[in-house]
Amino acid sequence: MPTLYMLVGVPGAGKTTWLNKQDININDYIVGSDYIIQEVADYFGMTYTEAFPHLIKFAEYVMYKEIEDACNKSCDIYWDQTNTTRKARDEKLSKIPIHYRKVAVYFAIPDNLEERLASRPGKKIPEHVVDSMVSNLEMPTIAEGFDDIIHVQ
Repeated sequence: MPTLYMLVGVPGAGKTTWLNKQDININDYIVGSDYIIQEVADYFGMTYTEAFPHLIKFAEYVMYKEIEDACNKSCDIYWDQTNTTRKARDEKLSKIPIHYRKVAVYFAIPDNLEERLASRPGKKIPEHVVDSMVSNLEMPTIAEGFDDIIHVQ
């Protein structure tokens, strides 16, 4: 049974760091708009922050195409985005076939969030955006359609 791992947490909570420590199969899909934005930004010698406003819609389009491809092949998916609200997760879960096992990987807000965000050169997320995500963060639940929830500290 293929598995969707939906990462849930604010920017700087450790989602990508956790993902980089996982033993991921070569056929699995790691998806997220940030990867696409960063790849294009690197190609053109730009920072993520410079590229973001120009590429976000394109990156989301490509990301959803990758999700579709992964589902068609029944591959495991690691969805690396903030996914901080139930509404956002519901919309994304609706794109995943019913035969998938669905796991939320929840990241608590770290005490040193400001320090973590400041340590990412070339990737500046406006403070009001981070504050909004922090205040709207909803812990995922089984009732949303997840089969399991992993809490990462």
